[in-house]
Amino acid sequence: MNAHSGLRLIGSLFLVVCATPIAVAAEPAALTAVQLAPIQHAVSELIRKEMKAKDVPGLSIALVEDQKIVWAEGFGYADRARRRPARAETLYSTGGLSTLLTAAALLQFADQGTIDLDQPVKKYLPEFSMRTRFTHAPAITPRHLLAHLSGLPAMHFMNMWTPKPEPLAAFVARLKNEYAANPPGHVFSPSFPGYDVLGRVIETSCNRPFAACMQERLLAPLGMQRSTFDVERADRSLLATHYWSDKPVASVAVRDVPAAGLVSSVAELARFLQMLLANGKLEGKQVLKPHSVSEMLRVQNAGVALDLDTRVGLGWRLSGVRFPQARAVAWLSNESPFGRGRLLLVPEHKLGVIVLTNSSGSTEAVEKISERLMELVLQSRKPLTPAETQQAVTATSAPPKRDDIVGHYATALGLISVKATAGRYRAQMLGKTFELRREPEGLFAAEYRLLGLFPIPVSMLKEARMTTAKIGGQHVVIAYYRNQAHRLGTRIEPLRLSAAWRKRLGEYQAVERDPLLDLVKLGNVALVHSDGLLYFRYRVPGWLGLVANVAVKPVSDTELVVSGTGWLMGETVQVVQREGKETLRYSGYEFRRIGTALNQ
Repeated sequence: MNAHSGLRLIGSLFLVVCATPIAVAAEPAALTAVQLAPIQHAVSELIRKEMKAKDVPGLSIALVEDQKIVWAEGFGYADRARRRPARAETLYSTGGLSTLLTAAALLQFADQGTIDLDQPVKKYLPEFSMRTRFTHAPAITPRHLLAHLSGLPAMHFMNMWTPKPEPLAAFVARLKNEYAANPPGHVFSPSFPGYDVLGRVIETSCNRPFAACMQERLLAPLGMQRSTFDVERADRSLLATHYWSDKPVASVAVRDVPAAGLVSSVAELARFLQMLLANGKLEGKQVLKPHSVSEMLRVQNAGVALDLDTRVGLGWRLSGVRFPQARAVAWLSNESPFGRGRLLLVPEHKLGVIVLTNSSGSTEAVEKISERLMELVLQSRKPLTPAETQQAVTATSAPPKRDDIVGHYATALGLISVKATAGRYRAQMLGKTFELRREPEGLFAAEYRLLGLFPIPVSMLKEARMTTAKIGGQHVVIAYYRNQAHRLGTRIEPLRLSAAWRKRLGEYQAVERDPLLDLVKLGNVALVHSDGLLYFRYRVPGWLGLVANVAVKPVSDTELVVSGTGWLMGETVQVVQREGKETLRYSGYEFRRIGTALNQ
């Protein structure tokens, strides 16, 4: 439900990125107490400032240098009402950070020769299957799943968080009724169901329930004694109360345990980073083989044209964060409804940072704090020369012409429509109109004007620059953000609507609600056909009244596919029967038509 952290435009077509493992330095320069003290002071001041500005109840942070935790501390409150302070040992819901430990556990089986990352998943999980429209696509492998290149849907939202979640085996078996969103290897697109499949592979290989297997094979050897993938077993005296929009929310079990079920602390996640920084060894125990650690940190998608500058390892993100002293940085963030968190790793300097919070509104604070701490620690290291850094090599192209710019685009921000009037370009998105200002290098900057008169800075848009290009046979809009190119959207064309779908236009309401829908306060949605485009329109929860239009394309008289390529795109909306009446089903939810749409 978020717009993702930043996008900065680079106009490119082909990228050549080094795909070798990230180097781990043998003898990093150790921090002295004298060096550490001013860093702690500066970052502590930043933490207090950010927590106050973002109203973050509690935050914990840890700094790892090689095999030492050189700083671990809590700020604010684990439970605001009870005035229980946050500490380094406070347990948080870590959400998407869970995937790193699931990846490590799967790699343990690869170390043993039990699993080959490049064999079909069905070899290890015969019951796994999915419907697909990609007839010549290769088989899905564990490597595809680990690197989020499998093409599985991003989420299955219905009953993701619930007091009594569906067993992992039952959910994975149900995937046979769902469609793949993309062919394997086509594009990076994070998928919780993909990691559920990996979790089920771990279960069957271990012959034990997933949480028990993870405790035995990974958490216990790492000394992560209080961490658990079973929230019911978490130590309540250490468990933080989490907050959504300043309101406390109960920590409930998550169905997607391998993707988002870990409960842990910065003190114990630091041990996981220590193991990686020692090539898989911790306190004399070889938890992972050095080759598997190297694979986690090796670029897996260098040949995926649509990913542009986005680079990923096995579980880790390997692009988007840079420091002058580092050839490469590995990181991962959590943006679940129950908190925020981040792991940041600079292997060549054997440094790691962990930040966890109990606030859903702390994304920006977590990013700023984690990067500032790493930046200050690295100041004592020698900056690299430009030749030593891993840079994308981009082929320049001529500035796009009018016909390459004007049109409709399916993007992570919803439908964006660009029009030209009197030599000026305007983009309509999120229910607002943005001016597109061409800059000297030919790229475009977006600017929002209140009442069409007064420019208003929008941080992401202010820093981003955009262009269009054809990549992999698709006409895409590219966003340059922080010196990296990201695919912002894909061009779509107007379509003729069949009588069957025309009859279904109108306002829809969820048949059943679950904790997630109630938490985000998602209201009704409308299926609209306007200017030859078919899309769902809804008010974005918590986004100051902004309206999102999500473009869809009929592939039959009973199925729609979400337009575009990437996260939450390519997924299927189906017409199903409930009590003799049609409903639309998406991500497990069903929506019934309650009224006709206007302005069709």
